[in-house]
Amino acid sequence: MTVEYFEDREAYHKIIAQLSEALTFVEFSATWCPPCRAVAPYYDKFSDEYPKARFYKIQGTDEEDEEKDKVNKEANVYSIPTFVSFRNGKELNRIPTGNAHVLQEYIEKNYKAFA
Repeated sequence: MTVEYFEDREAYHKIIAQLSEALTFVEFSATWCPPCRAVAPYYDKFSDEYPKARFYKIQGTDEEDEEKDKVNKEANVYSIPTFVSFRNGKELNRIPTGNAHVLQEYIEKNYKAFA
């Protein structure tokens, strides 16, 4: 499975609304963020290793983007990278980390519990 990117609140709402039984992870990141860049290939890899889960990402850039800022604000994301897990349209938990090992433990813990 691959990581699907989204750009705005409408897409974010659709992702959350479409969640039923599937465990879903959303990464909030930015291209200018060194920890985000460091953990990105691992997040991509984990999307293949945990096939019953869905993986999404919203990624800011160097340019100001009001719509992405609104998504971050609505999701209460004030630190990046932040990873949020959802199931049945509800947030399960979140973790701000740029550490691949910590991210894998977070995904695996949620996957074992909910996938």
